[in-house]
Amino acid sequence: MKKLLLLVFTISFLSCSDLRELNERIYIAQKEQIQQSPYESASRMSVRIESQRRFRSKELPELLKEKLFQQIELTDTLLILEDFDEICFNCPSVRMQVLYQDTVYSIRREVKGSRVDYNAKKVKFDSSLNDSYQYHDYHELVEIKNKMKRKEDWTSNPLEYGSDGCLDGNHTLLTALYPEGKIKTMYVRCWWPEYQRRHRKK
Repeated sequence: MKKLLLLVFTISFLSCSDLRELNERIYIAQKEQIQQSPYESASRMSVRIESQRRFRSKELPELLKEKLFQQIELTDTLLILEDFDEICFNCPSVRMQVLYQDTVYSIRREVKGSRVDYNAKKVKFDSSLNDSYQYHDYHELVEIKNKMKRKEDWTSNPLEYGSDGCLDGNHTLLTALYPEGKIKTMYVRCWWPEYQRRHRKK
């Protein structure tokens, strides 16, 4: 029988202590990644991932409980994308997406004056998309999922995805939770869609 779990913390049990432990494991993996990252801008991510850890612990569960609760078990790799604004150093992600099997669950943070709103939606995942509007909405997930299908090491060269040479581009962390419990994560600055990177090289 399937257990009712928070999607982003999908594991085979549901208790506050287990969720806190997984949140800490994600944070530690992300912290190690930015310390080892070849991007110069990674040194500015420490405060952001602290904010995101608090967000996942205190705010995100309620949002998912209200909008994105699903009955699933982790029998496949789950991808979490967290995208941070360049301007705000101590803010949680402006965009968070979770890919599980054939569905992308998205939460976007919008600041309206003194109020913060979160818009949630879910869409069917299509890894064959190329340059459509929907592809732009989750192009990072398409690229990494396709690399996983080809059994490529998607974390071996983070610099292939982006560049430090942009002024106001976002900071992105992509984290994979594997069914066997392993966590892998990668930091990218200014993640360009794959077809745009190919065009820039010409």
